[in-house]
Amino acid sequence: MAKHVFRSGRKDHISDWLTDRAQKGFTIKSYDLEPLAIKVTDKVAVVHYRVMYSWADKDGKEILARSRITHTWIKTRDGWQIIGGMSAPVDAQGR
Repeated sequence: MAKHVFRSGRKDHISDWLTDRAQKGFTIKSYDLEPLAIKVTDKVAVVHYRVMYSWADKDGKEILARSRITHTWIKTRDGWQIIGGMSAPVDAQGR
């Protein structure tokens, strides 16, 4: 059985995955966001999209990756603030 590593879902850790890749010698070359759906009810919004990344490893080799992303936002008097999110690799059909 695969071992799963759970990380903090707090907003102050939202970019930990980028830091982790940078420490391994990867650099992001480009990315493309594909909006899929948004649902807004009163003061909460849930946003779904796909993202395609182009990375270069420490030797300059290009690596392509695709993920599905969901973010949950809440509207406060100061504006919209992210309160949660998740990402997962896409399946064989790109979903």
